[in-house]
Amino acid sequence: MSGGIDGLGKVRQQTIADTSRSQGARRVNAEESNQNSALKADSIGLTDTLTNLKRLAEIMAAETPVDQSRVASLRDSISSGQYVVDGDRTAQNFMRLERELGGL
Repeated sequence: MSGGIDGLGKVRQQTIADTSRSQGARRVNAEESNQNSALKADSIGLTDTLTNLKRLAEIMAAETPVDQSRVASLRDSISSGQYVVDGDRTAQNFMRLERELGGL
């Protein structure tokens, strides 16, 4: 009779060991799946960023170059104290810029 009980004990121990290995394998698979998901999310983020950078580069390339004579004129006006800042106009331009950048 003790042989039957011992045999069951060994079977139970083996079942517990198999269950532990199976649970460990599931944990490893879950961790790998989480890592793969994170990599996919990073790839999507990088792709979106690259698309936005390309779009920005195209917009900047289409813009007119800096008018150096206008810059020199403004610099002279500021240094001589003749340049007057229009606060309302500046605020409106900032608001317009915020609206435009909101679409990026």
